[in-house]
Amino acid sequence: MTALPAPARLPRAGVKRLGRRFARAATACALVLPLLAGCYLPDRFKSEIRLTQTGEYGLYYEGDLIWLPLVRDLRMGKVTEVEIPEKMDVLKADLARDSNFSRVEPIGTARFAVEYNRLGKLNWPELVTFVRRNARIISMETNPDAGTVSIRGSQAIKMIDPETIERIGLNSRGLLRLTTNAEVIEHNADSVRSGPQGYTIYDWNINGVRGQEPRLKARLRAH
Repeated sequence: MTALPAPARLPRAGVKRLGRRFARAATACALVLPLLAGCYLPDRFKSEIRLTQTGEYGLYYEGDLIWLPLVRDLRMGKVTEVEIPEKMDVLKADLARDSNFSRVEPIGTARFAVEYNRLGKLNWPELVTFVRRNARIISMETNPDAGTVSIRGSQAIKMIDPETIERIGLNSRGLLRLTTNAEVIEHNADSVRSGPQGYTIYDWNINGVRGQEPRLKARLRAH
């Protein structure tokens, strides 16, 4: 596999100062979505996707993941405080089944501090997701007919009206970065700059719930 570029250095200062109100607000969020089967919400994160023009990729995430259904069940009385440790053990074991996680640490009710690093090569067709298909925070999907890959930074909180989210104090803050030498057809990145060895760096600064869902489409030579 073609060697991937070294991960770009992501700024840490802003990430460390991010607020801690997400879990409390996610409670109200869960009550608004009683039919939600399962969802991890990202918080205080930095994430990077490295993608070559021939389809090799690296996917990195460091930050918090909050399991929304547990918060919902606790507030609805379906889970008691006594049962939380056992539920957290089950969730931790479920995440740890994916060997790409190098860290899964419970740090509060329904909240985990995680580190994830995955390497691979895109096939035709293929859908690569983080955390998983039914709880997508990041997805990469190839289209064999067009020879393209579509990358999205999906946020479950986009399913709720922004005013409702703000009223309950919910927020999502972090940095999503994509570093690639593929031909980018379209994107909505907040900033773009040249990187080393012919790569271009696309940044999305997530700071609130009213922004657009991060997206980028690129053409791959592997088609």
